[in-house]
Amino acid sequence: MFADGGLAASDGARAFIAEYAFLEPPPALSRRIPGAFELEPSLHFRHQSQTLTVFVDGHVRPLRRALSIRNSIYGVNPEAMGMGWFAPVEGDTYYDPE
Repeated sequence: MFADGGLAASDGARAFIAEYAFLEPPPALSRRIPGAFELEPSLHFRHQSQTLTVFVDGHVRPLRRALSIRNSIYGVNPEAMGMGWFAPVEGDTYYDPE
């Protein structure tokens, strides 16, 4: 899966979207992995509040944000910057199909 990615970051003076190559899984999936911790959202919903997603079979779909967070370890608000995860965010997800 490929999609519009980024990471909400700050240099201390301003918040910005940094280039980021990974699509991090939603919190419910992170909690299923022993020893893992919750990661920052890395999907950027920048196309009319959607992210363009390319699936392994080659089809492309615009998907809307279903979940985000308001506080990050970088001191910014990822939700306000258009970052988050698309549904489903629990169970059998696009991030970890079973």
